[in-house]
Amino acid sequence: METHKSSEGIFFTINNEGDPISKELIANINGGTNVVSKRGTLGEKGTGVGLHIVNDFAKLHGGYLKIRAGETGGTVATVFFPFRSTEEILQRDYGEVYTE
Repeated sequence: METHKSSEGIFFTINNEGDPISKELIANINGGTNVVSKRGTLGEKGTGVGLHIVNDFAKLHGGYLKIRAGETGGTVATVFFPFRSTEEILQRDYGEVYTE
């Protein structure tokens, strides 16, 4: 795991050297659709909810989860948490905050 601090927030990056996560599963995680679990590289069983929870938690704090294929295989997951609230950043960048 690596961390990186920027002026806007903090990034946590985790590299997995196992089998990459499929594009379909990434879309499911990002879209909040059905939870799908599959066995890990070493046959370990998962529940399939871990990255959904991370994604929801990041969004609740105005951040995000980005998942991509690793350069040499595996998967890279980066979670970002802003130092300021989403509303503060929108106000600063756009001058207004639109709410429903």
